[in-house]
Amino acid sequence: MFRKLMSILPLLLPASVIFEAGVNYYVKLIQTEEKRAKTYQLPDDATEYRATVNTYTEFGNYDHIIVGAGSSGAVIAARLCENSTKRILLIEAGGNETDLTDIPAMGTLAQTLEYNWNYQTTPQNRACLLNDNRRCVYPAGRGLGGSTIINSLIYSRGSAADYNVWGLENPGWSFGDLLPFFKTVENYKIPADSCYHGYDGPVNVDYPRPLLNAKSSAFVFANQELGIEVGDYNGANPLRVGVVQSNIIEGQRASTGRAYIQPSLKRCPNLEVLTRSYATKVLMNPTTKRASGVFFARDKKFFVAKATNEIVLSAGVYRSPQLLMLSGIGPSDQLTELGIPVLRDLPVGQFFKDHLAYSGLAFYTKRGSEPKKLEQNIRDYLNSKGQLTTTGALALAFVQNNRSEPVRRPDIEIALFEFSQDYGFPYKVNDPSKLVSVVPVVLHPKSLGSLTLNSSDPFIYPVIDPKFLSDTDGEDRKTMLLGISYSLNLLNTVAFKGIDAKLVPVHLPQCKNYAYFSSEYWNCHINHLSGPFNHPFGTCRMGPDGVVDHKLRVHGVENLMVADASVIPVSISGHTSAPSMMIGEKAAHIIRFG
Repeated sequence: MFRKLMSILPLLLPASVIFEAGVNYYVKLIQTEEKRAKTYQLPDDATEYRATVNTYTEFGNYDHIIVGAGSSGAVIAARLCENSTKRILLIEAGGNETDLTDIPAMGTLAQTLEYNWNYQTTPQNRACLLNDNRRCVYPAGRGLGGSTIINSLIYSRGSAADYNVWGLENPGWSFGDLLPFFKTVENYKIPADSCYHGYDGPVNVDYPRPLLNAKSSAFVFANQELGIEVGDYNGANPLRVGVVQSNIIEGQRASTGRAYIQPSLKRCPNLEVLTRSYATKVLMNPTTKRASGVFFARDKKFFVAKATNEIVLSAGVYRSPQLLMLSGIGPSDQLTELGIPVLRDLPVGQFFKDHLAYSGLAFYTKRGSEPKKLEQNIRDYLNSKGQLTTTGALALAFVQNNRSEPVRRPDIEIALFEFSQDYGFPYKVNDPSKLVSVVPVVLHPKSLGSLTLNSSDPFIYPVIDPKFLSDTDGEDRKTMLLGISYSLNLLNTVAFKGIDAKLVPVHLPQCKNYAYFSSEYWNCHINHLSGPFNHPFGTCRMGPDGVVDHKLRVHGVENLMVADASVIPVSISGHTSAPSMMIGEKAAHIIRFG
């Protein structure tokens, strides 16, 4: 990437000349990509990969094949190639990371370009009602690093109680079992509960610089006034508030592609990475139920790669279940209806859950910042600080509404976001730099959705229906109302009064007939302004009655594993990026050592 080149060129040219060349390069890059994004059409299917010839060419034989180079797959490939006697093939539909995706603040822009699969849900009845056709949007990363090249870079593992529930039916998945794998991922660069963290892993965990501004500081101390402990929310106590812990390194995005794949390509001649290659099906023996290869499309041709040992699907919450069903593994009635021969009747896609977030709370403060020109922001970025080194996420608080529970397990997250003038929040205010968004999130949703095939055509996206706020007892809505109430209580704290924080009213025409702040008003707002926090999980759920067992092996199928967020069987009191990396480490350990 360009910054690596800048570290070499001073041997040939003065550093100041190289630095200014870098500034000019990034100005042109960002302006060009912003212009391109205005006309770029995000995909609504994968037909760009469709082959023009229907015959399959033998691609080669490997010990292991991994499908998907995202949060988990990149980790698995890097770990497996450490055994130099094994040939590893990693198949990824996207391309390489770029100088644009390296910039944390460009994650939102990258989501409007080819780095995003752009999944959408079916029309919803109780969420996303302001969106076109009432569909929720699901960004999903496409490229080496998967969603870690477009996400908010928040490193949040969840609570020990989450994993202890996970481990009840799945031996080896309780918190004590998994903490070593989290530590193996981590290279912590911040003050934290040291015995809970790793300090020499591939993935940097750091604070953006500068560490605090007036708004994030006020948020932290306001939550403290409301009884939340300040500290490491990935440590001993999950009920804490703190500045966002981010996957950044020297101000750049620390994706799994950067942390795991790039170093592996230098040290692992036995690792072959195929980009722009779209997996279509797993090669299965219908008699023995053994997986032996992967079909994929590349350069408008079809190929099949063979594997003597485990094939691992790490294609994510949407693609891994789709590949299973296309291969004859899934609900028999659905597969039969689409003419797909059933090899194993399993509940693939039948457990889809996600955290629900409400985006209607914006606070206007007296603390803003002088807008900087793009050139100055780039100068800051090249010095590993400033606006471009952040994604807008400032701080997180984790709240347990039911304090009578015997274990510490947050049920509400309160996230603080800030938006620059260049990428403004959709509220009309005089100075966007004085605005913050406070987002309450339901961490343990009761509503259960599904993912099903739309077609037997592998290039057609699956049908995603999260069924937000559909739980029969209305617990998700009650929890969201509690999160909104908690967020509004921040306005009554000394800390928030110190920055003169005021709620920015949001007047929706759809809710105009309800009294301001009435229960009907908030329920209407929740329906229109709630949507996914983009932490889906469970479509290949782990468990005795699920899709994979505690060794990540597909039930009743030999040689086939799933390892990504789709296997998570319980809701996590945090985000899914960190657990997905942990799953990658655990999967590689299982393959190598049993």
